[in-house]
Amino acid sequence: MPSYPPLKVGESKVFHAWKHDPVKESPSVIFNQSLWQGVAEGDLLKLTNTNSTDDPESAFLFVVPKDEGNFKSQLQVGLCLAVFLLILSVCAQISLPAPIADAFGVRNYDDVLITKVSLLSHFM
Repeated sequence: MPSYPPLKVGESKVFHAWKHDPVKESPSVIFNQSLWQGVAEGDLLKLTNTNSTDDPESAFLFVVPKDEGNFKSQLQVGLCLAVFLLILSVCAQISLPAPIADAFGVRNYDDVLITKVSLLSHFM
């Protein structure tokens, strides 16, 4: 697997959001790290709903978890694999627990801006 330079504070990228059931799936943000070269476990990221970027309360912070292949583990064989990869590339780049998504006004297929931030810039 190739090695990429780490993200710099302030770097950002737009992702397609998806909502999931926190009871059936995960109570945490599920982030497809393979779609952003340089993102690493422990990075502090800010998610901003692109539909309300003027409202500072429309953003929240999360820490990149260890990449355990959350998206890859769901892959099926044959035709299901092709369909899943198409869906993944279109809509499931980041998945939020439904209560969090609802609180921040994020709907399925919404674009969200993910930005690497510094812990110091948010708490000092």
